[in-house]
Amino acid sequence: MMKCPTCGGPLKPSKKDPDYLLCYTCKKKFKVPQHQAKDVAPKTERMSAKKEAGRRDSAKKDSARKENVKKERSVREQKYSNIPPKEVREKQEREIFLLLISVSGIGGNTARMILSALSPAELVNVISTENANMLKTVKGIGLKTAQRVIVDLKDKIKTMSGSAGGGASAGLLLQPANAEVQEEAVSALTMLGFAAAPSQKVVLAILKEEPDAPVEKVIKLALKRL
Repeated sequence: MMKCPTCGGPLKPSKKDPDYLLCYTCKKKFKVPQHQAKDVAPKTERMSAKKEAGRRDSAKKDSARKENVKKERSVREQKYSNIPPKEVREKQEREIFLLLISVSGIGGNTARMILSALSPAELVNVISTENANMLKTVKGIGLKTAQRVIVDLKDKIKTMSGSAGGGASAGLLLQPANAEVQEEAVSALTMLGFAAAPSQKVVLAILKEEPDAPVEKVIKLALKRL
């Protein structure tokens, strides 16, 4: 490394003019000796190339990060696209809660337990398809209680669904899914060790997206989501 003849500090190639060396100690500039000019210029070029490569890498990383953020946002939007607004969900739960406590043997705590395990839409679908086995998976609900809930509320659910301008109530009612496919898929997933409630939710979501899907396809799709 060349040293400054004035102060003895190190001389470094000028970024703007590779034909000169700069002393950052005494702020003086010296012309590069002819026999060293060839070595200084390539070094400066290499430094510039490194910086340019670093900028390109940084730009690629930023682009990849932004793309990942977009993908994650798209996945979240797709996942929650079918979830109604909070105000609608609260009204739905309130209506279903009032129906549940009208059933003999179902108190407020039991109704809340059911709604914590199943969403209003899922519960409506369980009742409309008379899926007592699914309903009895809720803690504190036996087979007889599940059957009583279905018997007492099935007609009321249909009335809600068919009422003119049903509003939020009509919005929460799902089209009856293929009950046989639904039951077989949930049964298969349960036998594979998955809990009944999450399996039911996933199967209902799949059947809502693909109502005509055969049971084998429903199970395969469910395994990817559980």
